[in-house]
Amino acid sequence: MYVYNYENINLNVPFSADTDVLDWSHQNLIAVALNQDTYVWNVESKASLMIPPQSLPGVSPLSRYMTALSWSPSLDKTLAMADDKGYMTVWDTVVF
Repeated sequence: MYVYNYENINLNVPFSADTDVLDWSHQNLIAVALNQDTYVWNVESKASLMIPPQSLPGVSPLSRYMTALSWSPSLDKTLAMADDKGYMTVWDTVVF
């Protein structure tokens, strides 16, 4: 196992709540939920991706806050996210 040593990595979290808003996958992908948006960072390639808020019937995407997220332990790049409205979204980040 290799531990990455970065001296200047800062995570500024604008929304502080008691939630599970960060997860690190077995594929070295870090997912962080900040307010309505979710960001995925590939540790090895240093590439990043923003997953924008999704529209749902009768729910404005700007009124949804991601409250939990988790990488699938068995599906390499599948990310599940839950919001404060009780909805869950599953993303396949294989293209990333």
